[in-house]
Amino acid sequence: MAKDPAFLFYPGDWQGGTSTFSRFLKGCYLDVLIAQFNSGHLSLEEIKTVLGSDFGQSWPALQKKFQKDNDGLFFNEKLDTEVFRRKEYSKSRADNRRGKTHVTDMKNISNTHVPHMETETVNEIASEIKKGVQGEKFSDEWFKSIFDDIHMGNVKTTFPLHNIDNEFRIFQLKVRGSPDEYRNRDTGGIRNAFNYQLQKSTSTNGNGTNKGRGTTKNNPRRADAIIEEGKDFGTL
Repeated sequence: MAKDPAFLFYPGDWQGGTSTFSRFLKGCYLDVLIAQFNSGHLSLEEIKTVLGSDFGQSWPALQKKFQKDNDGLFFNEKLDTEVFRRKEYSKSRADNRRGKTHVTDMKNISNTHVPHMETETVNEIASEIKKGVQGEKFSDEWFKSIFDDIHMGNVKTTFPLHNIDNEFRIFQLKVRGSPDEYRNRDTGGIRNAFNYQLQKSTSTNGNGTNKGRGTTKNNPRRADAIIEEGKDFGTL
């Protein structure tokens, strides 16, 4: 599949996230985002090339919009998420054109972390996720080596209201369904991706209500989207 030439742009999010930026800084920020979209995570030298003579004046303000992966490369996590969402949507559209059938036993997967664009359905995205990834890289043992008991204990302490076990199963499906997005991330990068999922989640463990998007017809609470144990989500 050819690289998707577009990603979704939300004017409201852009306006809110750049409200303290001058027009000059907004232009510099957009240049770096487009470079990330085209080239992936960026080194500081690549960012200097993108910004040119404006680097010294703009980067101190822009740097807060970017995280650093364990390879020392800078990336905007919101853009990473939007690229992932768009890729899942494009794949599911292509499958529909080829006449692939839906995976009905995935109907309980929430739409929070693989969001629907236009009239996308959970089952359409699940048809891609169910394929999984063959090999050791994304095996259960690989996940356990990254999310060991000590780390998961810290996660549960940090997010006491979340249903961490269910969130982790959703995260595994997302990673296995889009391996190219995660293949080059090290331990820290994978853990950061899971933490970002938890920060955006509205799930609860039944002991309280997390802050986040409200419950609507098209945005059911994550607590209602439990993945049943023993379901066949693809073998490794």
